[in-house]
Amino acid sequence: MLSPPDPAAGIVFEPVEITGLWSLQGNRKTRLADLVSALFTTTAQFGKPLRSEKLRLLPLWPQQAYLLSAKVTLPAAARKFEPLLTDISHGYYQFRLGGEQAFDFVSNYVSVDIAALRDAAACLRCRLGQYTVILWWDDHQHIHLLLERSYAQSFTEHIDALISRWRPRTL
Repeated sequence: MLSPPDPAAGIVFEPVEITGLWSLQGNRKTRLADLVSALFTTTAQFGKPLRSEKLRLLPLWPQQAYLLSAKVTLPAAARKFEPLLTDISHGYYQFRLGGEQAFDFVSNYVSVDIAALRDAAACLRCRLGQYTVILWWDDHQHIHLLLERSYAQSFTEHIDALISRWRPRTL
């Protein structure tokens, strides 16, 4: 499904297995912040991913976030919040773009200006070409993309075509 990386492009595009992915939605009784503080012992900020050894939280909306887990089961601290969780693992596909040019590559094709976020961890929902994607990164050399599973094959072909044409800018 994926073509070999083009050394001239300096970018590697590869699938990543999703072990667990949940949509979290706060309600009148329980706020999203309560779940976040139970799992991460800190507060979430819109657009700033949180990470622990086995979990990653992507706060993409004020009262909703996505939670990725390296394990299929949630930690015990999350069990009392099960009414807020919806398993969406089956509906999404995850990819990773890696390499020195990964951030510059993505920033040329997304619908928002992410240049100011280069040196900070961030997450956002935007368009990459005709595809709605969720992006996050901890550093500019490893960009993660999440999109609906039904678009995975055509998205892969689209990204492969963009990578084959990509030539990094030189100063």
